[in-house]
Amino acid sequence: MKIISRYIFHDFVVAFLVSLLVITVVISLTFIFKIADLIALGIPMEPAVTMLVASIPTSLRLSIPVSALVSCLLIFGRLSADGEITAMRTSGVRIWSACRGTLLAGVLLTAFCVYNNHFIEPVGHLQRRMALAEARTLFPLELFEEGRFVTLGEFSIYAGKRRDNILQNVRIVQMLGVREKREIHAQRGVIHEADDGKALVVNLSDARVTPFSKDVPETVFMEKWTIKLDDIARRAQYVPDEEDRNLLDLLAQLREIERAGPHENPADAARKRMVLAYTVNQRFVMAASCLAFIVLGIPLGIRSHRKESSIGIGLSLILVFVFYAIVAFTESFVDRPFLRPDLLIWFPVALFGAIGAALMLRWN
Repeated sequence: MKIISRYIFHDFVVAFLVSLLVITVVISLTFIFKIADLIALGIPMEPAVTMLVASIPTSLRLSIPVSALVSCLLIFGRLSADGEITAMRTSGVRIWSACRGTLLAGVLLTAFCVYNNHFIEPVGHLQRRMALAEARTLFPLELFEEGRFVTLGEFSIYAGKRRDNILQNVRIVQMLGVREKREIHAQRGVIHEADDGKALVVNLSDARVTPFSKDVPETVFMEKWTIKLDDIARRAQYVPDEEDRNLLDLLAQLREIERAGPHENPADAARKRMVLAYTVNQRFVMAASCLAFIVLGIPLGIRSHRKESSIGIGLSLILVFVFYAIVAFTESFVDRPFLRPDLLIWFPVALFGAIGAALMLRWN
């Protein structure tokens, strides 16, 4: 029994390491292309290397669970196609016993992912964003990213699309005071440098400004609206958020919100609490997906009865898409704490684990 378990475990480790290398490289291509673009612009090598190294924990956060699933489907699919699974069942060998080493590997991978997601990846994310902000101070136009808010002083600027210095679907939130803000929506914006690169000017077209001013609190439509962003080097500094905090920091911040009491708006406090709670649970879910994928991947690999690696890879992509689509769907409920998205996010782990366990019991 131990020989069979070690044999399967050895094959799983080899397949996992190969899959991990390939999938990590594929996931890292986004970071590599972005860093290559910045190097082509002429940024120093030090921040470029920092960004590349710091992106590895973020890539591992996804590549480890996916590699575990791919490995299970490939290894157990091959064992089933070669008739070795049938031989084990004929000899009275239970699937649980034969897969003991693989399941133990899933537990160890989950433990490593918990540490990576809660302590290593937040540090890497912070270092990467800080290095990116430092590099972009040399090229102010590169401050703007598609689909992401960029905070520059009192302005938070979002662009749905960007092509060179042209922005589309622009949204700008300008803080006018502690609780007062102005929102500006524009179909199009053009940015260019000013004051020898120390400032940026954003020329908006077809803008909707709400409110226009204190004297005119209504919405006003402007054909043209110009915003000047001064002292870019100082304003472009990265401001850490919950993605950059480890587990201990997030729990401490949750306790601070609980102690705030009546001094804070209950709705705002509930939303802040849910954002932090969701972040904590999301990291645990991403780690637990390793074990869930292995538990489900073993019986699915046995049932595939195919040697072709394309079958295993295709099935892996479908399962990964379903899993992370459910996770992404629960994130949309963060603004509605009463729906408890911090608990709903555990649904795909429970679903995949329950289906995998039921299938393995059936095979036994």
